[in-house]
Amino acid sequence: MSAAVIYGEGLGKRYRRGLAGDPGLRHALDRFVKSPLSAFRRKKDETFWALKDVSLEVKEGEVLGLIGRNGAGKTTLLKILSRITKPTTGWAEIRGRDGDLAPLEIRGGSLRAIDYALPVPSAQVKSAILLAGLYADGATAVRESVRTRDHTELALREFGATVETTKDSIRIQPRPKLVARQLTVPGDLSGGVFLACAALILPDSSLMLHNVGLNATRAKVLDFLISIGAQINIASVQLRDGELIGDLSVKYSQLSGGSIAGQQVAEMIDELPMLAALGAYTEKGIEIHDAAELRVKESDRIATLATGLRQMGADVEEFTDGLRVAGRSAGKLRGAKVDPQGDHRIAMALSVVALGAEGDTVVRDAECVGVSFPEFFATLERLRGSGGE
Repeated sequence: MSAAVIYGEGLGKRYRRGLAGDPGLRHALDRFVKSPLSAFRRKKDETFWALKDVSLEVKEGEVLGLIGRNGAGKTTLLKILSRITKPTTGWAEIRGRDGDLAPLEIRGGSLRAIDYALPVPSAQVKSAILLAGLYADGATAVRESVRTRDHTELALREFGATVETTKDSIRIQPRPKLVARQLTVPGDLSGGVFLACAALILPDSSLMLHNVGLNATRAKVLDFLISIGAQINIASVQLRDGELIGDLSVKYSQLSGGSIAGQQVAEMIDELPMLAALGAYTEKGIEIHDAAELRVKESDRIATLATGLRQMGADVEEFTDGLRVAGRSAGKLRGAKVDPQGDHRIAMALSVVALGAEGDTVVRDAECVGVSFPEFFATLERLRGSGGE
C-alpha cells in the first residue's frame, strides 16, 4: 500500500517535488485536490491524505473516498455530492457517513425517472441529475426557483438529446441517440469579468475581449455593471453551437455602486466576489444580501473576501448572508499581504483591486487561480503593455 499524510496550506511546488517518486499518488492528488499543498511529512501505515478541508482515502494510487470536515470551506465536490444523495435515492444505493457525509459509497442500479425540485439553485446539481436522466426509465424533470446556468442543456441538445425547458423546469428524455460533434467553446465570461473590472477601475483603460460567451444565464453581470455606470459595449454577436458569443469593449468608468439581492444572487453567483470588491472603487459602494451560499463555496467567500479587503484598508461590513463594501469616500486601498484561502475567485478579485491600490500587494497561494484561469496573471501583465487588445 502506498500511503502518507500530507499537511499544508500553501503553494504546490514542494509537495510535488516530495511526491516525484510516487507518480500514482501524485496523479491522484493533482486530479482531486483543488487547494495545493506546501509542507508534507510521511507516516508509516497511514491510509489517508489529511488535507486542510478534506481527506482522501488513497490506496495504490487510487482515490477510494473523500472524508469531509465540519465547518466552512468544504470542497465543491463534497458539497455537490451531499446534495445529490437525496434526488438519487431510489436510483442507486448511496451510503454516507452519518447520512450524507463523505466518504460516500455509490453502487449503481436501474435508474428511474424523477421530477425533482432543487432546494437550493445549483447548476451543478441540476446537471448531475439531467445527465443521470439520460439513462433513466422515463423522462426526468428538474425544477428550479431561479434559472441557473444552462450550458449542460444546450450542449446536450447539440449532441442530439431531447431537452424541453419552461420558465421553471427542465425535462430530458431518456436513451437518446447522441452524435459526436466538433463544438466551439466560447471564452468564459466569469473569468473575463475580472479583466473587465480591471479596465473599469484603472484610469484611461480600454479593453477589448473577443469571442466571449454571452449566455443569458451568465450575462446578467453585464446588465448590473452597465446599470452602475460601466462603459461596456457588445459587438459581433452570433449564435454558435447553441451558445451566444460576442466581443466586449470595456473602458474606465466612474461607477455609482449599488445592491445585489434575491434572484440576482443566483444569476451572478460566480461573479459576486469581484463585484463586492469593486465596491471600493464606486461612489456608494456595493451591498450584497441573500448570498449565504457563498459561505460554502471553495472557501467561505464572504469571510475570506471581507478579511482581505479590510487588510487593504477597505470599510467592510459583514452579514450572515452577504457584505457591504464602502465606496471611494472610505479612502484609497493600500497594498497588503492577503490570503485567499486557496479560492481562485477571491485571489483574482483581490488582485484586480490591488491594481489601483497604493503600494504592492502580495497574494498568498496565488497558484490557486489555475483552477479556472491558469494564465490570469500573465494575461494581466500582457494587457498592461498591449494597449488593451
